[in-house]
Amino acid sequence: MTNLLISYPDIPARAVSISASPNFLTLYPVDNLFSGHRRNWGETTGHQDADIEIIFDMGEGNTASVDHCILSHADRLITDGATAFSVSSSDDGVSYSTQFTEATLNAATLYSGDYVAEITEYSARWHKLIIEANNDIAFSKIHLGKWLNLGNDPDEFPYNPQLEDGVIKYTSGSDSIYRLNKEMLNIEISWDFLSDTAIENWLNLIAKNNDIRYLFLYTTSQHRILNDRVLLNCELSGWEHEKILDNNNNLSASFLEILG
Repeated sequence: MTNLLISYPDIPARAVSISASPNFLTLYPVDNLFSGHRRNWGETTGHQDADIEIIFDMGEGNTASVDHCILSHADRLITDGATAFSVSSSDDGVSYSTQFTEATLNAATLYSGDYVAEITEYSARWHKLIIEANNDIAFSKIHLGKWLNLGNDPDEFPYNPQLEDGVIKYTSGSDSIYRLNKEMLNIEISWDFLSDTAIENWLNLIAKNNDIRYLFLYTTSQHRILNDRVLLNCELSGWEHEKILDNNNNLSASFLEILG
């Protein structure tokens, strides 16, 4: 595993159906957990003393691999009383096997309010997320799937990445821009000697993927890559690719932190 992994909306974007129990509020639907900006929430309604379940079906004859899960704004989940979290899988949509459990979510390490779980890789058609809580809960995003691992560690990254004034743009009939008392990272990362397969995955899964609105960058050990951050919610703001020879590619990409 390399020092920098990329998470994108994998299974939630590719699933042919997504079901959730209990219901979600009309203004804060379950779809907000898989699309839109970080500030868009999903929030349950009418929940009482039962697990909150979200099931992803990849469709007849299809499977998807999982090696991680990210819950954006898990701090809100914990504030609302969520106590545990698990991921399970099924080959028939009836009988599920637990693949990962966070038994004490309220004691888990969070990064800027976000939670990340490294999961022993498995593959299945159906994937179920279970959140244990006694109250209605709300949070921002779910990333479930397989990391994009480019195969090489970054060759260049800034030790003093640029910080920009934080702004959030809201659109509802008219545009409004709010300046925050917080700075956001604008970081450029370069990789050398990438394989043709790594570049193809970058193009198909990230750069040319219309389902992409936001990403997570995750540092496994060398956190200096992200200015001593472990997990960074960001968007791709630009990229360049240079092919030197077969299986010898250079890639540089700019990422802008998402606030909210």
